[in-house]
Amino acid sequence: MQKTPKKDKEVIKIIIREYQKNTLPWYIGYSGGKDSSSMLKLVFNALKQVDSFHKPITVLYCDTGC
Repeated sequence: MQKTPKKDKEVIKIIIREYQKNTLPWYIGYSGGKDSSSMLKLVFNALKQVDSFHKPITVLYCDTGC
């Protein structure tokens, strides 16, 4: 099993805190690149630690390449 880096743990805590602040839905932009893939993975890992899901999360794919 892979160990989660300390920096990722800090970001995951922030994501959980932001998720729990209110009931506004989240829309996450995803392009398939390394930055949006990393962000989506961090959000996914954060939500695995949440006990109660109270708002919708939608991932929007956009091909940014031409």
